[in-house]
Amino acid sequence: ANEPRLLGDATRDSYDTKRYSATSYTFLFAMDVRLDVLRHHNVFLTTVQSDDDPFHAAWDWVSGSKHVEPPHGAFHFYACAAARTDPTAAPSTGDSIMVLVPAPPLADGTDDPDLTDSLRTAVLDRLAQVSGYDDLRRHLVHEHHLAPSDWRDTYNLRRGAVFGLDHGLDQLAF
Repeated sequence: ANEPRLLGDATRDSYDTKRYSATSYTFLFAMDVRLDVLRHHNVFLTTVQSDDDPFHAAWDWVSGSKHVEPPHGAFHFYACAAARTDPTAAPSTGDSIMVLVPAPPLADGTDDPDLTDSLRTAVLDRLAQVSGYDDLRRHLVHEHHLAPSDWRDTYNLRRGAVFGLDHGLDQLAF
């Protein structure tokens, strides 16, 4: 984060005490098949049953600032198939899919765990399950991904928080 460098160290304390919004493991997939079952906006909820609040189940695999491997499919994600409303986003026989897997913000001075491969596998398995393909990995033409540390390091987003400060009234309004 650049605030201390730009504004001086006096700003460091004010930012260190704030709560931050979610970060994201982001996957961009270009495929040589079209996943017709997808609409422009798609929300996939966890397949793992839990007695806990279902809206917090996505982060159940995180224990405080210590990240642990999530059970396969035990997280929510969002998928955007932009070609549904913009035909130029992919060839007519293919698809371009953006997937966001929400995660808690990184703790200052820590790095994100290497969950990219396991989350990628679980997302592709879930997309294959709903679309009827055996293995979507065979249909990937190109892919790119961003982990929370990439959001932090590449775009200077403190704690990798893609939406900045948490959206509580005590932080964003007087």
